[in-house]
Amino acid sequence: PQLQTLYLANNSLNGTIPETLLLSQNLEVIDLSFNDISGTLSPNFKFLPNMNEFHVEQNRLGGPLPSELFTSEVLARVSVAGNDLSGTIPQGVFTAAHTLEYLNLGGNRFSGTISSQFGKLTHLDYLGLGRNRLEGSIPMEIGDMKSLELFNASYNYLTGEVPQ
Repeated sequence: PQLQTLYLANNSLNGTIPETLLLSQNLEVIDLSFNDISGTLSPNFKFLPNMNEFHVEQNRLGGPLPSELFTSEVLARVSVAGNDLSGTIPQGVFTAAHTLEYLNLGGNRFSGTISSQFGKLTHLDYLGLGRNRLEGSIPMEIGDMKSLELFNASYNYLTGEVPQ
């Protein structure tokens, strides 16, 4: 049997995420959180069709968040919080609208606005966008997220009214 779950959290691992890891088609869970991993996130996540959870919070990853991370049709939980990721939040996030339940992008350097497309993530119960460089207003479509229990967009540059 091929590897399905990889838990390596809370260690002192360093270096980059090996490309060969992204070729393990049976991999369902990757947790490399709380390490010292650097580099960028590869677009080769498209080769992980069974990935259900991806956790790399509290590392030293930089660069953009690849849309390809969100191509798995069973993806439910993603946390990349506490890294040095930058750029805008990729449109690929919204391709996982029917499965995504938990999304934590906090504590990075994401810029741009909060897309009204977040309203399509109707199964999402946690949305963490805090401690980034997001600006503009909070879209009213956030109110369409019927499963949302926690929304954190603190410590950004947001303006306008609080949505209903």
